Amino acid sequence: MMDVSEYEVKILGAPELFKDGRHISLSRQKSIGLIVYLAATERRAAREELVELFWPDASPGRGLASLRTSLNTIRSALGDDILIFENGGVSLNFRLIWTDLKSFREAIQKTITFEVMASAAGLWRGDSLKGFT
Repeated sequence: MMDVSEYEVKILGAPELFKDGRHISLSRQKSIGLIVYLAATERRAAREELVELFWPDASPGRGLASLRTSLNTIRSALGDDILIFENGGVSLNFRLIWTDLKSFREAIQKTITFEVMASAAGLWRGDSLKGFT
């Protein structure tokens, strides 16, 4: 079952974000994409890596500006504590975040029982990234 977390990031199906149990909508799809990417990889990503992934056709300066805008959108909607900035990279603050993907991964790593598999399967809400372009 889910630990009490300030944030929930659901990415098994259409991406959904929650803060303190309240659904949060972000105006920028790239901001949602950044959260999904950071949640799925569970690691710090270099700013340059994120620019290459999300703004591949932008100049380095323009790409970094777009990244800053998207990160500011995330912080404005969800709060400053959701992101950690260190050593030129960005990561999610996993001490405060529950993700369905991480719970799914943990469930399938446990001794496989019917109950564990049923619980893991119950986390899937539909096609991954449905409605995300």
